[in-house]
Amino acid sequence: MGICLASKLAPWGILLLSMMAIDRFTDTQSQTFTLERYTLGIIALLVFFKKLYTRWTTKLMYNDTSILYRGYDKGIFPKRVNADISIDDIAEAKTYFNDKTEMLSIKTRNGEKMKLCINYFLMDDIIGLLQKLLLARSSATPVDNAEAFRINIDTTKLSNPQISLNGESLHTDKEAIGLDVKSGDLLSVRHEHGMHMVRLHHTCDRNLSFC
Repeated sequence: MGICLASKLAPWGILLLSMMAIDRFTDTQSQTFTLERYTLGIIALLVFFKKLYTRWTTKLMYNDTSILYRGYDKGIFPKRVNADISIDDIAEAKTYFNDKTEMLSIKTRNGEKMKLCINYFLMDDIIGLLQKLLLARSSATPVDNAEAFRINIDTTKLSNPQISLNGESLHTDKEAIGLDVKSGDLLSVRHEHGMHMVRLHHTCDRNLSFC
């Protein structure tokens, strides 16, 4: 999977280089240093290495039936997060931004919710992977005697949404549409901030609103 490490860590590297340049200039001009400058330098250095460490130790592995995540939550002192997710258990998957941090939210069939930081991966790669895995499992394990039903979709809060059902794009300019579906179908709504995927079942909410 493509990883944009340089773009994620570049601002902190630039900050460190800038502070080093300031220190050299100050040393040349007056040979004076302040406690504040050293404190800021240490903080910037710690933040830089924290990001570097969490980047290199964050892993996302997968096979045909499961996803394995090893990473950290979002915080000043990040906590280790280990998640073993069966693809068959995924009821919903959503990518979004939380205070400029890219997140993946997963809801399982039993109602369990997980929020995973994916800031060290390309979001498009994560979206493509999830869609591929969910579609593959839906084809490999179809629902027996799948029940047909109708759902209503409201996308009025989204800008230029792209809707697809089982990987097939639905071309519509309506913000609220009705769809005839069946249990096991995969509904995907792509928008400017990410994607929301729902594995449909006859017991799910028949009125779906995406934001």
